[in-house]
Amino acid sequence: MKVVGLSLVAASHAALDAALRDRGGRAQCGDVPTAAAAIEADPDVAVVDLAAPTVEVIVAVRALRAGPSPVAVLAVAPTTADDACRRAVVDAGADALLTLPARPEDVAALLRTLAEVSAARRTKVRARDADVVPRASLNATEAALAEERRRGAEAIRNSPFPTLLHAEDGAILATSDALHEVTGWTREDVPDMARWLACVAGPAHDAVVAEVAAFYRDGTPRAHGTYGLRCKDGSVRTWDVTTLALGPGPDGRRVAITAGYDVTERERARDALHRSEALYREIFEHHPHPMWVFDRETFDFLAVNDAAVRRYGFTREEFLRMKTHDIRPPEDVARMVATVRTRSGGVVGSGPWRHVGRDGEAFDVEVTAHDVDFEGRPAALVLAFDVTERLRAERALERLNRLYELLSQTDELIVRAKDRVTLLDDVCRLAVEHGGFRVAWVGLRGDDGVVRPVSRAGAAAAVVDEVLEAIASSDGPLLPEAPVVRNDFCADPTVAPWHAKAARAGIAAVAHFPLRQGGRVVGALHLHAREVGYFRGAELATLEQMAADVSFAFDTLDRAQALEAAAEVIGSSPVVLFRAGPEEGWPLDFASENVTRWGWDAAAIVRARTPFLSLVADDDRASVLDGVRAALAAGREDFLLTYRLRAADGALRWVEDRTAVVRDGRGEVSAFRCIVTDVTERHEAETTSRRQLEELRRWQHLTLGREDRVQELKREVNELALRLGEPARYASQAPAGATP
Repeated sequence: MKVVGLSLVAASHAALDAALRDRGGRAQCGDVPTAAAAIEADPDVAVVDLAAPTVEVIVAVRALRAGPSPVAVLAVAPTTADDACRRAVVDAGADALLTLPARPEDVAALLRTLAEVSAARRTKVRARDADVVPRASLNATEAALAEERRRGAEAIRNSPFPTLLHAEDGAILATSDALHEVTGWTREDVPDMARWLACVAGPAHDAVVAEVAAFYRDGTPRAHGTYGLRCKDGSVRTWDVTTLALGPGPDGRRVAITAGYDVTERERARDALHRSEALYREIFEHHPHPMWVFDRETFDFLAVNDAAVRRYGFTREEFLRMKTHDIRPPEDVARMVATVRTRSGGVVGSGPWRHVGRDGEAFDVEVTAHDVDFEGRPAALVLAFDVTERLRAERALERLNRLYELLSQTDELIVRAKDRVTLLDDVCRLAVEHGGFRVAWVGLRGDDGVVRPVSRAGAAAAVVDEVLEAIASSDGPLLPEAPVVRNDFCADPTVAPWHAKAARAGIAAVAHFPLRQGGRVVGALHLHAREVGYFRGAELATLEQMAADVSFAFDTLDRAQALEAAAEVIGSSPVVLFRAGPEEGWPLDFASENVTRWGWDAAAIVRARTPFLSLVADDDRASVLDGVRAALAAGREDFLLTYRLRAADGALRWVEDRTAVVRDGRGEVSAFRCIVTDVTERHEAETTSRRQLEELRRWQHLTLGREDRVQELKREVNELALRLGEPARYASQAPAGATP
């Protein structure tokens, strides 16, 4: 067997050589550069390779079939060969198409079959060209033809492809084993074309029968088509079928050979691809998020979906006349171009980006891009997610978290505050540092009624003064009774002269919150934000609470100062305050700090709920209890008791206790408030005075008694003198008429 190859690639050459060696012979596939050289070599089989340029292969096949010496042509193809190329080379006249790689024994059988086809063709040519054929030669020729028919039938039987040799009268002359292996139909099942077509054609039976009849009737040299052929097990396989007219047989019947190539999986893949393409087109067109394809070199839009049309406001035709630059702010174009140029390929997510629609309004998007080939152009498929609301919500949440932190830290300042000025300075500082405000300041009304800034933080002082001037000149009060908000300061006509200054200072929104003291507005907290529309909803409510807390601090500081002054008075006063419950022993729930004068710790005795009666001298408790009960029985709401109180060191102190009765809503006694005054010194002074008065009285009594006795003795002396006839000696006691 002589086989020549026409410009075979190395893989094809090796496969053919292996097949020829597999036969045990020394034959190998020679290689020639042109079709003319192949015809001149007069081979049994000429082989062309689809791995070579397609046009040259087709030209070579046509030249080989038109040559003076009939030669069978085998086309070999790699698995990656295009289906269109396969059909073109068969249409050009190739007798068989072999996909590599293949088993050597299958390739050898196919080469042997094609060599027999070539021999049969040459015999026909020689018989046609002979003018006279002797009888002996005729017999020999007939024998040779019979042998050729036998060998041809054997070649068909051994063909690796489903093959069918049939005549125009419907007879099946030969079939390949591969045909029966693939379909499951035996030779007994399909004795003729009518039965064959009845078994395999299925619903297309009538159309296929008509095509076969037309093939023979019209003398069509070649027919090609794709059919669904039914196997014996009921499955349907798709075959790429080619029918080739071989001319009349020895008996005059026209004969044709039909070979099939199972393309079921290929067709399934193609159908799946078409369905996938349709699905992807459907997904692209109706995806809820904007999608588009753009040229990565020119940045032209190549395709856009419905969502992009809706979101951006441009028609599809307008999009296809635009570049991706046109949906971005001018200042973002350079960054976008640089990103596209430097992207390494694959699926890449980026953003957020600012995009602009037909209405000129900017919004935020995040994009996912994937490089694709679009009709031969390097392109990118982009999916855009509108994240404007999400980012707005994230920024609002971040702002709110900052404001909550600001409120918390303000409350901490209030707890530690000692004076108003320091508190306001710290509040303004925190508003700028933690709240993110551009400017924060507080204005308070002075004694002259003029509102002046007392604390400020953030931008330069000139900005505060200018804005203060702007507010004072507008209809917005410097001492608002309720929050006043200008969420777009630069669009507020009442402060139009200061729009430019505010813009330069980065001020977009302003809010003024009243500060109260004792319920009266005494000033305002002014906050200046960078964002238009900043003061809304939860943010505004949080800042109102912050201003309310600062107002509370004003009152607290005043109360604290008053309490501090009161504590100083109480601390230096002999008065000690107690509050006791009505329970047995009257447990204490309050004692003023100056109880330390008696050695007691106020916090300790209150924490221990020390019974007030335990502080009363043992000998005085009964009288104290009786005094309280008597007062309550008489319906008195306050009364005065004097008793001795025990100091921590055991010493007793005289006290005066002014007690007030506290009653609940039902009139029941809920507590006793005691104002206790230490009167020990006074009591001791009074005791001393009483003792001195009694001694005086005793001495007075004694003195007066002695004087009476002296007078009485004088009278007795005078009387005795008179009885003796002597004159009275004491004139003060002489009887009337007596001469001393």
